[in-house]
Amino acid sequence: MKASELYSPLYKLESLSEYLDIDLWVKRDDLLPLYLGGNKVRKNLKIISSLNKEYDVLITNGGSQSNHARVLALIGAKLGYQVELVLHGEQSALGNAYFYQIANANTHYVASDEIAMKIEEVKTEYEQQGKSVFIVPGGGHSLEAVKAYAEAYSELPFVADKVILASGTGGTQAGLIEGVLQAGHHTKIFGISVARTKERGVDAILKLLPENTHRSVVDFFDDYRFGGYEQYNQKLVDLIKLVLLKESLPLDTTYTGKAMYGLFEMVKSGAIASKERVVFWHTGGLFNLITRKNNE
Repeated sequence: MKASELYSPLYKLESLSEYLDIDLWVKRDDLLPLYLGGNKVRKNLKIISSLNKEYDVLITNGGSQSNHARVLALIGAKLGYQVELVLHGEQSALGNAYFYQIANANTHYVASDEIAMKIEEVKTEYEQQGKSVFIVPGGGHSLEAVKAYAEAYSELPFVADKVILASGTGGTQAGLIEGVLQAGHHTKIFGISVARTKERGVDAILKLLPENTHRSVVDFFDDYRFGGYEQYNQKLVDLIKLVLLKESLPLDTTYTGKAMYGLFEMVKSGAIASKERVVFWHTGGLFNLITRKNNE
């Protein structure tokens, strides 16, 4: 199955629509049918399908509970690649890490400032063995990922006022923005930062968009990071519980919970107006929820 052949469920969140006084829908990319779902499925399938030669080894990087690493490891297992994961953070056998092991991907845990050096080291070792190596950008952050989400945007059967999503490295948001521009729609794509400051986040997204794209096109909000990547507090946990009870919609404390928290706050502030049609683009992250350190 190719990235362009994927389709995720879209439905109205009836209880939250009434609670927030908006017309709220959810696009469930966490329920994509391959590799345990999430936005990294579309991205990595597009990247792999675009390769113009055969490779033996795929190398990528991410956090210790990287959804991107999990998807690439499972793709490698299915398609016959050796996958090497250069990761930072606390080593674990749970969550996404469980699937790294099942897929026989090799994991290398290093400090975040040692990632580039380790990738080059692993690449050189394989090349000395006569193996061909392709380095997949961390998070799938690439022009191919943008194409995947420009195509995904076309799955929406209506023109929303706003689309809200968790924005990390920025490829998903860039793709949705590209989809809006190609369609000529008025939809605003609101990226809620999970870690990066606004300036850095906007710069990263603009690098994936056409050169003449104006900075004002990128709506990237860094007010709901809760201190940074994988950081959160009881307010975020309470919001995740509320959404689960009202809609049976699972969110996590690293990604989608922050995006939904931002949505709630924007409704309160008036940035999202009463009765506006809003799509919450669920990018995945269930394993990030079940492996978090605290047990609230």
